[in-house]
Amino acid sequence: MTDVLIAVPSRGNVRVEWASMLMTLEMPVNLTYAMKIVTGETVEDARNTLVREARELEAKYIFFLDDDVLVPNQTISRMVYVMENDDCDLLTAIVPVKSPGGEPCVFRKGHASSYWGWTFNERFSVDSCGMAACMIRMDAFERVPEPWFEWIKESKGPGHTFEVGEDVGFCERLKDAGGKLLADGGILCGHIDESGKVYTLPDDCGPLERGKDKLAEFVKL
Repeated sequence: MTDVLIAVPSRGNVRVEWASMLMTLEMPVNLTYAMKIVTGETVEDARNTLVREARELEAKYIFFLDDDVLVPNQTISRMVYVMENDDCDLLTAIVPVKSPGGEPCVFRKGHASSYWGWTFNERFSVDSCGMAACMIRMDAFERVPEPWFEWIKESKGPGHTFEVGEDVGFCERLKDAGGKLLADGGILCGHIDESGKVYTLPDDCGPLERGKDKLAEFVKL
C-alpha cells in the first residue's frame, strides 16, 4: 500500500531545472510514496494509466505533476495536510499558463477565463482547473466512471469546434457527482518552457497585491 503516488504524464524530455526540483521535493516522514512516469501516450491516456497504477498500489492520493511545472519543495507535504484535514476530493496548486499574462489555470463558472478573485495563501473553491500540479483523493475515481480522462472534441458546424480538455472534463464530472474541488493560493508554481524561461504569476496581479502582507513569508520561484 502506498499513501501518495507521484504521477507524471511526460513527453519524454525534461529540463534539468525540473529534475533538480523533483530531487528536492519534501515528503511527509510518516507517509509512503512512489513515483510513476508514463511516456509515449496522449495526456488523457497517460492520466488513465496512472490512475490504474495508483489503484494497484492501493494509494490514498494521486499527485499529478506535469514535466514542465516547478513546484515549491513543500507542495506535497502541504497538500497531504490539507487533504487529511479537509473533506475535499481535489486540491490544485496555482499554475500559470506559459504566456506573459501568466493566467492561473483555475476556473469558476461565471468567469470567462481564469479566476483571479482570490488572495495569496487562501484556499478557495473552483469548478475546474488544470492538473499540472494537482492532488486527488483516490476515492474520487469511484464517483466518476471510467475512462476518467477524455479529450472531447465535437464539431458544431462549419468552422466551429467545441473542445474540453481531459482535466477540465474530469473536474466537471467530479463536481457534478458532488465532489469538492479546492485550489491552494499558497502554492505558487512556475511553468518552464523549452528555452528555460519560467512563467509565474505577474507581481502586480490581484491575488498577490491583496496578499502582499503575507508574501514576506513566502519565497517566490
